[in-house]
Amino acid sequence: INNHENRNQLMIIRNMIVKGEKNVKEYIENLLDVNIQDDERLMYQTSKIPDGGLRGLIYSKVLYMQQNKINYELNISPSLKAVELIELGEKNIIDMCKIVGVFLDNAIEEVSKLKNGKISISMYIVDDTLSIEISNNFEGNFDIERISDPGYTTKGKGHGYGLSLVRKIINENKYMTNLKRIDKDVFTQILNIKIK
Repeated sequence: INNHENRNQLMIIRNMIVKGEKNVKEYIENLLDVNIQDDERLMYQTSKIPDGGLRGLIYSKVLYMQQNKINYELNISPSLKAVELIELGEKNIIDMCKIVGVFLDNAIEEVSKLKNGKISISMYIVDDTLSIEISNNFEGNFDIERISDPGYTTKGKGHGYGLSLVRKIINENKYMTNLKRIDKDVFTQILNIKIK
């Protein structure tokens, strides 16, 4: 049902853009029930992220964090400015945005439950690999080996499918790998993307 509704809303938005309607942003904000003011400092920080959907995704997620008073740190290497994500191809860009979206949504959900939680987003290039690293504090225990299994969750019924989607995408995409680690109470997900 949700997929069907999302598809309908995306078709409406696409038609609004094609027709040149000027109220597309307001329509989307009404759908999201979010009215967020742009932040110039954040716009400058995210301007280092190459075009291609990822910049907008990270910008909107960090705006949400600001709005909801979630502590965050954003570290974008200046070398990213030279990367042309468009050269990765549309499917790879969509896959990358899906994965980063899942990582950020999970981090936001977990940190929202904590008194002194923090999310760290880092993007850098090593050799021919773009790395997107997302870390967050957590409480409790989980099995890092099973975390990507369909239905495995620490959140209760109806959860546990985002990271299994990530695993499916990674398994089908030869350009991407995913590393996970736990350091005391900090969980880190790293998405590596071959860019050359």
